[in-house]
Amino acid sequence: MNHSPMGNNFAILASAGTGKTYQLSVRIARLLMLDKVKPNEIIALTFTRAAAAEFYLRTLERLRDAATDKTKHLGICGDASAEGVDQRNPLVLDPKVHTQEKFAAKLRELVLHADQLTLGTLDSFFARLVNQFALELGLETSKPATVSEQQAPALIERAVSVLFDKLEAEGKLGDLGAELTAFSSELKLRQTGWSTCARSPCGQSARP
Repeated sequence: MNHSPMGNNFAILASAGTGKTYQLSVRIARLLMLDKVKPNEIIALTFTRAAAAEFYLRTLERLRDAATDKTKHLGICGDASAEGVDQRNPLVLDPKVHTQEKFAAKLRELVLHADQLTLGTLDSFFARLVNQFALELGLETSKPATVSEQQAPALIERAVSVLFDKLEAEGKLGDLGAELTAFSSELKLRQTGWSTCARSPCGQSARP
């Protein structure tokens, strides 16, 4: 796993199954423990609903582990004496300040105010933005909605049909290769890829 600091940003570059979600959930837990960062000031986005739900559960697990296990408490804080701690991670907590009792209190707070965290899909997040700024974007003011997994196949089929009809009508069927490449790349990302971002007002963020 390669951690790449980029100014105030922090990127985690790694293949599947190497611990990106763990690292990001630890980072979210650390952000929550900072007094100047509130739950509604953290965003974690991914491509699937299942991955978004996992973010929330993993974050709860990190807070729980830090509250109940002394060794895990040191590791989640980023204490240099803890085994497996990556000291290149720029967000490190002082375990003497952020005690196990404070982690327990934060866990309780997060369960009570789970709706304040923005842990969701990219589609739902941008649909919310479009809804808030529909007039500025020159769009209808009706509330946009994300597409369910059941609706997606029919809409994809319709989009492909419209694409073929348009290219044939304009005599541009030769451009199909570039169009399909762009379309299939986007479809692959939505089906198998995922991206995350945890951001705070203090200018720090995390993403794979």
